[in-house]
Amino acid sequence: KDINRSRVIEVRSIMDEAVDASGPKLRLTTPIEEALQIIVNAKESAGAVVDDNDKIVGKVALEKAVSAIARPNKELQDGSRYT
Repeated sequence: KDINRSRVIEVRSIMDEAVDASGPKLRLTTPIEEALQIIVNAKESAGAVVDDNDKIVGKVALEKAVSAIARPNKELQDGSRYT
């Protein structure tokens, strides 16, 4: 059964560490699905990841968030494409 990765993975697992970032604020526990909607609706290319004290701890680029939810290539997983 396929798992909807965008609802399971949180931004904390894909963020790049940063002390300064622009864009909409995203909590560490924000699911990627929600983060994508927030970033796109803000017409930005990234979001600032903040902790519980609203301190910026990282950033998530739109492109990186989309890549994180892409389905893994099953052919690559079982090694059939390697020679």
